[in-house]
Amino acid sequence: MGHCQYCEMLAKDANIQGILRRMEIGVLENAILAYHSIWSLMMLARWKQGEIKTLRLHKLNDSAKLARRAVALDDYKKWVMAVGSGKVELVDRLVRINLTQKGSISHLLDLYEHAAKQTYHPQNYTEKDELCGLLLWWLGGAQIAGITHHALKLPSLSML
Repeated sequence: MGHCQYCEMLAKDANIQGILRRMEIGVLENAILAYHSIWSLMMLARWKQGEIKTLRLHKLNDSAKLARRAVALDDYKKWVMAVGSGKVELVDRLVRINLTQKGSISHLLDLYEHAAKQTYHPQNYTEKDELCGLLLWWLGGAQIAGITHHALKLPSLSML
């Protein structure tokens, strides 16, 4: 038994096809809330709650990153001011020591403060310093090596 002409036209109607599609796959997320069922509204609310939590977590992480970077930037500014003050000679040794110890900028500031108070004496000598110390020790003896250690900040006799 065939369908009448009107029934066949009704099946081809775009509105009817939309209703049938909605029955199969449900209401689209972007549809007005009045078209959603209670279950669909609950699922949308849970999904939006999860999105809000994720965004809050991202905001919290971003603000923590910014705070850490602001502290590091302040430490770098302190470092520049400390080096500019000229309280410590041979700052390159402090930097080299900090790099070998894989220290942070705050560790480098601590090293600088101890060196400025003369409670820390960097012992990281370059090869040139060691060779100069050896040459002066061989040429002048232990006394000259001791004098150059204190006067020129070369390695001590025990280090050589």
